[in-house]
Amino acid sequence: MRKFDAHVVIGGRNGVGKSMLMLAIMREYMKKQGPAISFYEAEQNDKIHFLYTYHTRDEFSKLIRELRNCIFGIDELKVFFDHRRFNLGEQMNLYNTVELARSHTHFYVGCTRELDKILLDYRNAKCGILIRLLDRVEEYGGYVYGMVFIGNEVIEREDKFMQAALQSAYSFREVVAVGKQLHTFVGMIVIKDIHSYGITEEDLHLYDELKERGIQRQSNIIGKTKRKRGRPRKAAEE
Repeated sequence: MRKFDAHVVIGGRNGVGKSMLMLAIMREYMKKQGPAISFYEAEQNDKIHFLYTYHTRDEFSKLIRELRNCIFGIDELKVFFDHRRFNLGEQMNLYNTVELARSHTHFYVGCTRELDKILLDYRNAKCGILIRLLDRVEEYGGYVYGMVFIGNEVIEREDKFMQAALQSAYSFREVVAVGKQLHTFVGMIVIKDIHSYGITEEDLHLYDELKERGIQRQSNIIGKTKRKRGRPRKAAEE
């Protein structure tokens, strides 16, 4: 049994399968905690919680404080840990809550398209495992390939996962070749079939439903903002 929290970050471009891997990791972790139940039932019983763009940092902080041993699936880490917004009271409160509640033994799995935009304090101080999804490679079966890195705990304020070394690599082969030379690299992963991880259609339906709710809420916010500003310039000129 862990004494403290654990954090996994999944990085990669849009459409490469970050969210599906997040679901798979959550499902595998749930298997260790007891009999198999659906994501819906697990969320109703506060065993897991999905965090989307429509959740606020204060809502996230409240869940962290009040729950114990919960699995959090964070659809976009930058919403909650944006390095440009650290001075905002809400974000500072969230980060401090994560740090102070580490004995609650929560398990966090978060996705991000822009790893370098994630708050350094979170990325280097909290995250222990980075999974970098590379692409769907047609010549290798069209499967998603990724690289797994374990952070170097000696490096506290720098590039703990040594990802800067990958910036000069462009092709899939180059990234893999360079990545395998890093001391933080521990192995490759291949995602062939999401259902092989025990993910059910019901699980996927719940995820899609919650994600769509987030998209709709974001659209409503954008619509309200536009109405406050008046008609778009292009429409006014017409």
